[in-house]
Amino acid sequence: MIQIKTRLADNGYSLIKSRNAELDHFGSSLRASLCLFTDFVIETYCRITTVAFRCLAVNKAQRS
Repeated sequence: MIQIKTRLADNGYSLIKSRNAELDHFGSSLRASLCLFTDFVIETYCRITTVAFRCLAVNKAQRS
């Protein structure tokens, strides 16, 4: 069983994700790598989205 926790501290929110996976002998490292890759993609998407919303907020404030 693998438990992966991801926290995003940059934007003030904490995203905690727990994933439980049963790993058999064959392909266990591949599955673990895929889980880590998926977590990396999700974390990167959240960071990009946060930056985009901050930019939109700044642009909106400057127009006002």
